[in-house]
Formats: sequence, C-alpha cells, structure tokens
Amino acid sequence: MEFVFDCHLYLEENKAKLVVFEVTNYVIIWWDQLVIGRRHNGERPIDTLKDMKKIMRNRFVPSHY
Repeated sequence: MEFVFDCHLYLEENKAKLVVFEVTNYVIIWWDQLVIGRRHNGERPIDTLKDMKKIMRNRFVPSHY
C-alpha cells in the first residue's frame, strides 16, 4: 500500500479508508469488530494511517519480529 500511496496523491485522511477497502478474509472481520467495539465503548475512531498501522502491527506482527 505504501507503494500505491507514493504513486498517487491520496489525502492523508483517505489512506486508512483505502487500506480497509483492500483487506480481505479474517482481517476485514477483525477490523469490523474493532471499529464496532470502539464505537460501542465511546472511543475515538481510527482515522489515520499511522494509528491504523500501529494497531494492525500489534495484532498481526509478532513482537519478536
């Protein structure tokens, strides 16, 4: 995705939305549940790519990597 962002002039606030559009299978189910849970708990939405990458890295990349 970073390559795509480097080639096109996407606005920062649209980058996270584009990533959600591209993910599939378990990741989209997990993301949907995360968004619903945050909304239910009154937490702020994840609207920047930086925040999204941090949350996804914590979930899907082993800590020793």
